[in-house]
Amino acid sequence: MPANFSSLRLSYNFWGDSDEKLNFSLHSINFDINQARIGANTPFTSEISAELKLEQGASVESFSDLGRLLSDSSLFQPGTGVNLPQGSEVIDKTTSLFRDFIFNFVNENLSLEYVDIGISANNLIDEAIFKNSVIQVLIHPIQGEGEKLFDWAWNVKLKFHANWGGTTTLVNPPDPSNPNYQPDAALFYPRLSLPVAIDEERGQSLTDDKGTLLSFNDELRLNFELLYQRGESNTDGPTLPSEVANSIGKASDELTDSISSLANTLNTNLSSTFTTRLQPAGSSVTNDLALWVLILKGTEAMSFSRFEDYMDAIFCTIDHRGAEAERAAISRLSGSRSLPFMNIDAYRSIKIAAEAFVTVNCMVDGIFTDKDVEKLKERVPLVDGNFDKTALDKWWNEYQQEINFLSIVEEPKNNFSVVEKKLRIIPYLAVIKNKLKDQDLKLTTFGDAFEQYLSPDLEQTANTCFGLISDRLSYPCYLELIWSYWHEESMMVQGLNAISRRFQNMKGKGRDPLAHLELDPLRPLNNLLWGYVQDEQHRLTVRRRAYEYDHHYGIRLQGAATKSMQFADSRSKFIEAFHRLLNLVSRFYNQADDMTVNPDAYPVLNGLREVHMILSEGAHNQYGDMPSTARAEMLMQQWLLARPEFRQFLSGRTMVAYPEGWMEPVATTNTMMGWTKSSPLHFRNLARFGEQLLLSVRFCNWTDTTAPAAAANWSHFWREQIQGYIHAYRAVTNVDLSSDTAKVDLNQPSYHLMRQLKAQRNGRSRA
Repeated sequence: MPANFSSLRLSYNFWGDSDEKLNFSLHSINFDINQARIGANTPFTSEISAELKLEQGASVESFSDLGRLLSDSSLFQPGTGVNLPQGSEVIDKTTSLFRDFIFNFVNENLSLEYVDIGISANNLIDEAIFKNSVIQVLIHPIQGEGEKLFDWAWNVKLKFHANWGGTTTLVNPPDPSNPNYQPDAALFYPRLSLPVAIDEERGQSLTDDKGTLLSFNDELRLNFELLYQRGESNTDGPTLPSEVANSIGKASDELTDSISSLANTLNTNLSSTFTTRLQPAGSSVTNDLALWVLILKGTEAMSFSRFEDYMDAIFCTIDHRGAEAERAAISRLSGSRSLPFMNIDAYRSIKIAAEAFVTVNCMVDGIFTDKDVEKLKERVPLVDGNFDKTALDKWWNEYQQEINFLSIVEEPKNNFSVVEKKLRIIPYLAVIKNKLKDQDLKLTTFGDAFEQYLSPDLEQTANTCFGLISDRLSYPCYLELIWSYWHEESMMVQGLNAISRRFQNMKGKGRDPLAHLELDPLRPLNNLLWGYVQDEQHRLTVRRRAYEYDHHYGIRLQGAATKSMQFADSRSKFIEAFHRLLNLVSRFYNQADDMTVNPDAYPVLNGLREVHMILSEGAHNQYGDMPSTARAEMLMQQWLLARPEFRQFLSGRTMVAYPEGWMEPVATTNTMMGWTKSSPLHFRNLARFGEQLLLSVRFCNWTDTTAPAAAANWSHFWREQIQGYIHAYRAVTNVDLSSDTAKVDLNQPSYHLMRQLKAQRNGRSRA
């Protein structure tokens, strides 16, 4: 009987000179009984087999590390001659030492016993049955690929041999009040026991999850029962148990009668009409699923709602726990960010807070939660949908690649040594690192090195002047500039700029829609706008961003501010490739929704390769800093627009349920200025969904992916984003990217937006 037992942990604490701990996971447990008919002198054997696998720890990364840990621990006493060798022999020796020393402890604490479930039997029969019982533990290593420690597992098999000699003393006549009374029958089930124990000499502890054990034992109880039946009693003397007669046969007959009775009841009370339903074709697991889960987590952590909660935690409450993760970044930036203007401390504080928020949250931590598991189950119809956080961790670890590099480590007395270290990075960046294999890694930034130079009391770390920035390999910033582009097209930035000009008493052409802008100095927004206006020369301009939109995606802005721009390097093929990909995925969905068809993911895979290559061509020059800088500035602008003071002169439609506070002032400004009538919600969705899609295409190594299952999983996982993007694009441009035609729209989004604006002003707008 197989059972899921993955949450059980076996922990070994090595005391003495080291506080290290080794954790083993039980990946599976199977229970079988070889002899199901039990009588006097009739032995039976039960067997439990399990697979133990060492969990990866920070200090144990190889067989050499494991050997060092075991040799240094109090498990191996000096003078006994038992020491683990170092070097190549460790691989051969470690497993045998595990058998002899480590797993002996498992043998002493794992037990398999049989417990009465009750047609009540006393201890005499239990002792008689198991009087000659033996538990046998068989352990052998399951070797994985190469010499990687965490590719190895150990198979643990417990065989329980029991034999009932048939010599139990019974009471005659039967007397339930007598402690030696035996009933006619008793039901028994096997129970696995993993008691907590400590071996003082070896310094080990064995711990288990009691809740998991209870669930597992309940499952055993439900799936396996043995019936003991006493034979005819001897009326001339003491009653002795005779051979158990066909106990399993009797249980089988009773079960058959019960099923027959149930069938008759169902036939009588239920309709004979049954509902059948086709299920969508399941996909096989691909390890890049873990990357997409992390991208989804990272982009949601960067949302305006999350930013607003973060800002409220800093400026609006006394409970600052919500901003704890960013506190260190704020403290560091506060000492280095200054502005040469009077009365702008309030604005400076929100600017630093916005930068710290983006800096901390754009990098994903690689920690999975139960919520991540549920989201993945909802999004992708996997063939094996029974997975948990452990499986996600495994997929992520298997997806990443390990690179080795040399590092200078400071030792006591200002001595330094060179040691080999490892870095885990995603496959796409591993390919780039391999192209630059002649370059070392730069572990300390110039900023950190400068701080260490100015403050000798700080912990000193070795630094190199040249090389690849290690943090950008291991923790890339998951941001896309397309998020800023679509918020720019919503006229959010232009609306706040118009408010800023009116704040400075500048009148625009024609009538003044913002004539009632009167911000008294008693409220914070007045001083915040003062600082915002003073700091204009330190923010990105529209033209600066427009040049980079074209470099990343070949997308251009239209308007007076972007006239006569000369672009040096444009991704002119991006719009066609991206729109074709969305069209191909839409066709894939049509096939997938028809459950009589197995959808073809190869066209989607080819489309992903093409978009990935175009995106990677634009990942140069300002790519490393422009998306994060633009994001921090626009989040700050959204937060200013969401301030309640704006409702005084930018009152909108109260009954419209905008999900983010900045949307209503933007919609009101667009109406007052005669700009787009499309809802800011559509532009927000284009920004959010577009960023998530392009991140998943950019950072997955599609050029080296040949399995169509990966493209199918990508299509299923991002279906909400893909169909949401297509709908929002049609809402603002009147172009359907999912249209089942061979022709793909190649025009600039800004072209369609200007066309819609002209139609709106001529009275022919759909809105």
